Amino acid sequence: TSMDWYMALFSVLFLLILVCVGRWLNDHRNIVPFVSKDITGHRSFLREGMVLTSAGHRIENGLLWHASHRGSAVSGPENTIIGFQKCVEPPISTQLLEFDVRVTKDKKLILLHDAALDRTTNIKGAVSSFLLEDLFSADAGYHYSEDKINFPLRGTGITIPLLTDLLDITQNHPNVYLMFDVKDIEAVEPVLEIIKQRKLEKRVVLGAVEESSK
Repeated sequence: TSMDWYMALFSVLFLLILVCVGRWLNDHRNIVPFVSKDITGHRSFLREGMVLTSAGHRIENGLLWHASHRGSAVSGPENTIIGFQKCVEPPISTQLLEFDVRVTKDKKLILLHDAALDRTTNIKGAVSSFLLEDLFSADAGYHYSEDKINFPLRGTGITIPLLTDLLDITQNHPNVYLMFDVKDIEAVEPVLEIIKQRKLEKRVVLGAVEESSK
């Protein structure tokens, strides 16, 4: 029928368009400009290669970035020094570390994603209800498991790190960019102060959310 012919013709044209677009993307090596500014007015590193025109770009060409979300749940417990350390060293050699910043009851900046300690440590309760010294006994490797059966890092001394603990490590890796995900709005100003003190403005991406209280 005429409808079948139309459908067949449309399918052929659609495939031809896909082939042409695919070839163009494969040959096109430019990066889509994505210009933003960081907290101090500097242009963000995002314009250097985080937004790509196609998946045809290759890491070896320097156009793709390796980012480690909360460090890595594969290389170690999330948001812990052991996990971050593995990410910045070979064979991973990540280019960006993403981590979460929260505030304790006594206004100390620590690295933890959740508002509560339950999921990642052996302690239960809201982070905001604990003093920093109370968190030293928290086992940040308690729930880490590769198979959900064995928990090899329990009792090995993995603790919740301070923000400054991580920044001390990254001083030895100046080419690693830092993505701060600030979970408590009251932590924003102290975080900005630390960034300025350590002169990290040109290697930082900062995000902040104000979580609704329940």
